[in-house]
Amino acid sequence: MSIVASSLTRAMMKQTVAVVGAGPSGLSMLKQLREDGFSVTGFERRGKVGGLWAYSEDPSHTTALPSEKLHHLLPPCTEFITDSPFIGTTALLSKYTCGFSDYPMPEKYPIFFKSDQFQEYMED
Repeated sequence: MSIVASSLTRAMMKQTVAVVGAGPSGLSMLKQLREDGFSVTGFERRGKVGGLWAYSEDPSHTTALPSEKLHHLLPPCTEFITDSPFIGTTALLSKYTCGFSDYPMPEKYPIFFKSDQFQEYMED
């Protein structure tokens, strides 16, 4: 089959795919599916990318970064919690192993980046 015929066949068979969630995995899947020729639409209920790394005060959003409401949940621990706990959370993964292979993390980030830096990276 010629390259033109092969391309035409792929175009006629183009499938539509929905990717739910715009965290690291969702963004990777969106990119790969587009590269593979699919018509792809991403859906994210928060209105911003980042997945569990996207800080949110909305209690209906799952997040790996608890909100300031943690103060009220753990009164005995409040002396150990800053005004905005977990906003400055540092990753336990190095920027060299956590970034995308074709879009490395910027040199300006420390080796073990903060949550807001990862959010910035995801939005870029």
